[in-house]
Amino acid sequence: MKTGFLLVGMMALFFLNHPVSGQSQKVGNSFPTYDQIRQKDRDTYDYVNWDGKARVVETDSINLFDYPSGTVTYILNGKPSDDVRYVKRVLAKKGTQVEKISISKAGPTARHVVTINYEVH
Repeated sequence: MKTGFLLVGMMALFFLNHPVSGQSQKVGNSFPTYDQIRQKDRDTYDYVNWDGKARVVETDSINLFDYPSGTVTYILNGKPSDDVRYVKRVLAKKGTQVEKISISKAGPTARHVVTINYEVH
């Protein structure tokens, strides 16, 4: 019986006096959050129709109005304009659906040409 108590006592001392290792101070969460790893301003939706045909829809957002003043010409349905406020006003009208956007590199005049084709419903 004494041997049993002695064995239990030695095991208790061994497990209770075992050195513990770990961080001395708490560090913030090192695992990245979803917002830190996701691609900004881009969403991909995978969809499989009932007939088995798959469709992938990607949306991307760009700001056409970030260019410095005087460095861009907007062409709205074939009509050129340098007025950013006018372009914003035309595109913000209710029922306006943009069909195509084309942004060219700066040409010899050092101006970008942004071509926008749209319809009003």
